Amino acid sequence: MIYAVSGAAIGGAFGAVGGCFLFPSVIVYAYSMMYDIKKIHYLFTPENMIVSIGSMSLAIALTVFFSCRKALEETPASLMRPKAPKAGKRVLIERIPFLWNHMSFFAKVSGRNIFRYKRRMFMTIVGIAGCTALSLTGLGLKNSISDIVDLQYDKIYKYSGYLAYDEDAKPSELESIYNTLLEYEPNTKYTRALIKQYETDFSGNKVTCYVTCVEDTALFEQFVDLHERRSGEKLSLSDGAIITEKAAKLLGLSKGDALNVKISDSSTKSLVIAGITEQYTSHYLYMSESVYKELFGTSPKFNMVYFDNGISRDEAVQDAFSEHVIANDNVLALIMNASSLSSVHETLQIMDLVTVVLIVSAAALAFVVLYNLTNVNITERIREIATLKVLGFYDMEVSSYIFRENIILSIMGGIVGLGLGYALCMFVITTAEIDEVMFGRSIHAPSYLWAFLITLAFSLIVNFIMTGVLKKISMVESLKSVE
Repeated sequence: MIYAVSGAAIGGAFGAVGGCFLFPSVIVYAYSMMYDIKKIHYLFTPENMIVSIGSMSLAIALTVFFSCRKALEETPASLMRPKAPKAGKRVLIERIPFLWNHMSFFAKVSGRNIFRYKRRMFMTIVGIAGCTALSLTGLGLKNSISDIVDLQYDKIYKYSGYLAYDEDAKPSELESIYNTLLEYEPNTKYTRALIKQYETDFSGNKVTCYVTCVEDTALFEQFVDLHERRSGEKLSLSDGAIITEKAAKLLGLSKGDALNVKISDSSTKSLVIAGITEQYTSHYLYMSESVYKELFGTSPKFNMVYFDNGISRDEAVQDAFSEHVIANDNVLALIMNASSLSSVHETLQIMDLVTVVLIVSAAALAFVVLYNLTNVNITERIREIATLKVLGFYDMEVSSYIFRENIILSIMGGIVGLGLGYALCMFVITTAEIDEVMFGRSIHAPSYLWAFLITLAFSLIVNFIMTGVLKKISMVESLKSVE
């Protein structure tokens, strides 16, 4: 007990201290794509340290207690004798004649051995499943966050950009802005919009949204793809106000509910939500001019122009167009989707570090579990292995006989881990989101494949390392009787 618990306590101390530095650094580094973080304050709380180290030590202590209690119930004489191999018995696969009769001799032996040592089988599958789940979580997290860019700027935002102007601009000044856009590309489509932040409230939950009122709803719906994420159902501003999904989630809002909008410090009005649209960045409340008039009791003072001119995403072309537009004194600001897309792609490379940390953690778990279980397996079956050598089995045949079971169990654990990994990834995604951003909700097919292959690779590495142990087993020494 002292040997095991002291090891757990020392390892737990290193892990707790390392965890207080490593994981916060990775998480803060990831969040730096949205926030300018000058300094990280590492917090070491005794309560957290005691819980983390204590829980690991307690788990090890319980394992040792139950293992030792079983051994100490035996008589000294029986403990000094070599442990007899577990009796073989018919396994489930033997009851399927069509499958069993077509299996080779070694396949039948491996199948029996796997189910004969059920505890080892369970531990291996659980350990490998954990490794696969961690790997898939790392890869899936990267997929989900990287998807934001393509989903937001390719699937949802279909316009080229938008520009801001003074809401009190004269018609002639506004006309000059239109002419500037048309001078560059005569086929430019554009529509005015009003964007202003308001506090919204539903059932005690409050979210600040960008209330967006558009002049030409039909054209705006070509610029922004308004649709329900799960069903893909198209939404229209002619049906009423539409709110973005993350805002609806934070508010606990559903389609048909009445949302309160704080018009001023002393006035709050409500409007019925006609739909919830897929969106991944910021909170928007889209509405037509008629809905805006009904809510605010006045006509909107437009301050933005959304436009689509099919401009190339080439950086030089973007710069030339921006210079052309900004040269107009009536334009206060210009935002191009291509520029936003490029900058977000660069910052999202930060997620590679998070993926690496999770995969390295998964590798450590897989290696420790497989190495220990394989070592115990060889020790318990050393006389069986020696007997195989006496019967004329070559080293490679002995290795394949033992390690075939590891590979089969790794495949089984990997399959289980893919299901666990999906659930874990979705949990991490929904809990790691900040209020202003919604991560993607899908894991790409190659990520499942890579998570499975990474786990299998660790299994093969352990098998390769343990091959040397098998070669060193002396058939003469192992088969000697205990005197």
